[in-house]
Amino acid sequence: MDLPPPVAKNSYIKIDKSLEEATCTVQQQSMNEAAKLEYSLATAREGREYVEDDEEEEDDDEEDQGEEDPIRNIDVSSDGTWMTRGHSSNVGAASTIGCKTGKVIGCGARSKICKSCEVWEKEDKNIQEIQEVGSTA
Repeated sequence: MDLPPPVAKNSYIKIDKSLEEATCTVQQQSMNEAAKLEYSLATAREGREYVEDDEEEEDDDEEDQGEEDPIRNIDVSSDGTWMTRGHSSNVGAASTIGCKTGKVIGCGARSKICKSCEVWEKEDKNIQEIQEVGSTA
């Protein structure tokens, strides 16, 4: 068979990172647009138009800050899941969907275990061991 050689590990990692960046950018843009659409439908129900946060009028300071802005309330549905059944799973994911549009306006994945923390703790223990060995000499 006349197959090309496999991609080198460094090239694969570089391609993977660029794909991840592009995917995350498009994902965030799509969710932002979906959230704006959901918000505009909620404001249309109240008879007001969608206003960007940076375009809001300066009169906000004069309004009673104790009242909740009803326009900010949108109907959403959220759901989450763990990788395995029960409380033994270390990885989970969740998403939030706008009820009017049915579009995803937020999502995320979480882990109970932090690899960065594990590396830091391991390095910290190594430093403590070095200091203990150095102090006994």
